[in-house]
Amino acid sequence: MMFFPTVSVIIPIYNGEFDLPDLIRCLVAQTYPAAQVEYLLVDNASQDKTGNIIQNAVEQAKYQGLIFSYLKENQIQSSYAARNTGVLSAKGGRC
Repeated sequence: MMFFPTVSVIIPIYNGEFDLPDLIRCLVAQTYPAAQVEYLLVDNASQDKTGNIIQNAVEQAKYQGLIFSYLKENQIQSSYAARNTGVLSAKGGRC
């Protein structure tokens, strides 16, 4: 029997309206056990439809047994700040 640790994948996103659909398809296609991975999609104060796309992806993921979370970083415009927001919510990799 193989052991798969719980992992968190943090994805900072800024104005990803056009790239997000492909990204989401790739995440859904991953083969890591769904119960052992969470995908934290962090909107970094996007000015396009990124938020709506992420919200829809979160709802669809539930039906597929996947864990997608929609997080927002609105105070600091940087990928570092968005990643830090994800780290604070991450459940994977903690001892």
